[in-house]
Amino acid sequence: MNINSKRLLIIVTVVMITMTVFAVSVSAQNLVEKPGVTKTTSPTEINTRGSGVNEETTVKITVTGAGEEWATPIPIDVMLIVDRSGSMRRTKLADAKTAAKTFVDLLNSSEDRSGLVSFASRASLDQGLTFNQSDVKSAIDSLSAYGMTAIGDGIHLATTELLNNGRSNATLVEILLSDGFSNQGSNPLTRANEAANESITIYTIGLGAYVDPRMPQIANITGGKYYYTPNSSQLEEVYKEIYRELQHNTIPHYVDVVEVTQRYIVDEGSFNVAPDNVSTDPVTGETTIIWNDVGSIKDDDPDLSPDERVNLTFTVKSGQNGQNLPVDVAEKAKVYYKDSEGGDGGSVDIPQAYINVNCPPVADADGHYSVPEGTLITFNASGSYDLDGDTLQYRWDFDDDGLWDTAWSHNQTASHTWCDDHTGRVKVEVSDGVLTDNDTALVTINNTAPTVDAGYNQTVNENDMVCFSGSFTDPGCDTWTYEWDFGDGSPVETGTCTPGTPITATHIYTHPDIYTATLVVTDDDGGVGSDDVKIRVRPTMGLKYVDVDSEGRIVYMLSRFGEVYYTTRENDNWRRYGIGPWQPPIGEYVGVSSQGINCVYILREDGTVYYTLRSNDNWRQYGTGTQQPSAGNYVDLTSDGIRKVYILRDDGTVYYTLRSNDNWRQYGSGAPPPGRYVGIAGESDEINYYAYILRDDGTVYYTNRTNENWTQYGTVAPPGDYVDIVSDNITRVYILRDDGTVYYTSGIDENWTQYGTGFPQPPGPGVFGYQALSSEWVEQMVERVVYILNEEAEVYYTSKIDEGWCRYGTGPQQPPT
Repeated sequence: MNINSKRLLIIVTVVMITMTVFAVSVSAQNLVEKPGVTKTTSPTEINTRGSGVNEETTVKITVTGAGEEWATPIPIDVMLIVDRSGSMRRTKLADAKTAAKTFVDLLNSSEDRSGLVSFASRASLDQGLTFNQSDVKSAIDSLSAYGMTAIGDGIHLATTELLNNGRSNATLVEILLSDGFSNQGSNPLTRANEAANESITIYTIGLGAYVDPRMPQIANITGGKYYYTPNSSQLEEVYKEIYRELQHNTIPHYVDVVEVTQRYIVDEGSFNVAPDNVSTDPVTGETTIIWNDVGSIKDDDPDLSPDERVNLTFTVKSGQNGQNLPVDVAEKAKVYYKDSEGGDGGSVDIPQAYINVNCPPVADADGHYSVPEGTLITFNASGSYDLDGDTLQYRWDFDDDGLWDTAWSHNQTASHTWCDDHTGRVKVEVSDGVLTDNDTALVTINNTAPTVDAGYNQTVNENDMVCFSGSFTDPGCDTWTYEWDFGDGSPVETGTCTPGTPITATHIYTHPDIYTATLVVTDDDGGVGSDDVKIRVRPTMGLKYVDVDSEGRIVYMLSRFGEVYYTTRENDNWRRYGIGPWQPPIGEYVGVSSQGINCVYILREDGTVYYTLRSNDNWRQYGTGTQQPSAGNYVDLTSDGIRKVYILRDDGTVYYTLRSNDNWRQYGSGAPPPGRYVGIAGESDEINYYAYILRDDGTVYYTNRTNENWTQYGTVAPPGDYVDIVSDNITRVYILRDDGTVYYTSGIDENWTQYGTGFPQPPGPGVFGYQALSSEWVEQMVERVVYILNEEAEVYYTSKIDEGWCRYGTGPQQPPT
């Protein structure tokens, strides 16, 4: 094939293709009214998925028809805009005139008005709006082609005429025909926007191969429709099509509902109308639900007229909590519709609906709780929380039996006590006012063994009746049994007991010795508690010496029958003191104290004090006033060197008197901590008198006024049974353990240090051990001398911390034993 043949083929092909091209529809949105769309949720208050209560809401989309199908044409005011530029010469303009006049003839001369604007280099109003169709057609016939192309000016002139003379009840329309590019005058798009702002619809017709590319945009901007034809012979059919468009009904057709839910909206279901498609985007999690052609659901007719309403309902749940959560994805959920001929009519956004989604609280019972029986447990659910920030309430089931033991409360804690051992679970339920959650925790209640107190150590004579009185505490609600083991091989005494009630027993020891009596209490869970007391059993016959005191190197020793012996030197004899005809009454004497060089006081265990002033003098009662010390078991006495005497009861109560005929008054405010007290000592400065008292476990308390409390002196002493105490008038306090060991301290918070650690040491304690302690500050010797008394009526002394012990009063005349 030669080159000319190729060129001819190409031209022919182009012509053939061109001849097949017809009008292109751009938009018909101006002719179809938008359907009404509403959306609701019910209920609007729900709970998150998985809460088990009120999880679902029903979404309802209502689509209501619109528009009308006209029976008669509505009034039209239409301006024809015709291109008469030089490119329209000959056939184009002739065909354009014919097509335009055909359109005018189609109009209703009694209802519709028409007018003409033409443009070339300039635009002209050739005929204003008129019912007279002949005038309009005459104006069309008078057009001739020449000049350039001013499309924007033509639009502007037609818009001006419609605005000035158009009717308010008429549809305002412009029909623009052009075959070229606008190269003169104003911007066509600017003029199109002005027309759109005035609700004027422009239909555009592109003719030929060099149509301005903005022609479709002009139609789009104003809601019209764009038509294209390659040659002018088809213009008449285009104008007829436009006329039919103007007569088209405005009812939406082929209405599709596209619902798109948020990623947290889940379990879409229970559709009242089955959707045509449901799909979930695996990336975004959004679910798209599509109902096609909802207008035909009821009547198989694709239109949705104003009297038709379609309700689409379905249920959803939410996997997320929060307030005012949107159901839809904005700008994706839409209703699409078409015109009666299937052309695109537009779309309407489905309005948003909101839900409030409550999240259940999370309960936390804490634990594991493990305490001894009888202990108050405070359960704590403060670890509970609510993601919504709701205020929470709590209630507790202490044994997880399904019965709530507390009412609802905002208090995060609750307390309970088990009086017996127990293993179980405690449950807490937490509520935010709508939803609840619960949690349990393990509870272990451990058995507590009884705490036993066997009473105080006692000193008795052989064959005396010993009265035991023990007690115990136990926080549990058990049952208990006891055993008294008297420590001498005799049968154990048993029985049942209860806390707070004395466990009493009596026993007679027939041989002198030191016995350990044990009280054992056992609860019904196998818990065992015990405590011991020491019973010192003295022989009935023979003297037994119980206390010692010293003053100016004179040492006095007291027998338990009230006889006092003294000696003045290491190697001196012992002599009887106070041998006048009047002797102390018979009784058990427990303490001796000296004052100055001559005055000696002795204490009977019933609290009576006697004194004498010389070795050959009588004994007289001291403190004979009307107010006597309260009854009890008195154990020791001391004096302050100025005739003031202090006596100690075994419960720690101290009384004092100032003169032989004076009353007794209590010293110190109340009693010190409970225990068995065994010794008293004292010292004075220029203002106060310091009284020290010793408990049998080595604990020392002191006070310096009648109304002062008792305060501990020194730290905890080494373990053992302590029997006596003394002070040396310069804040140093000494205490004696029954094995003969002496400890001292000089301050409230100071440790106890052993005194007299050198060689030799005093002999072993024997059966009954060491009984008493005394000390004095010997100024001329610049030393502290400490004396201790054992059961054999032997007195030993030392004067330094690291010195040995020597016997005192070793003369041939010894006190009788």
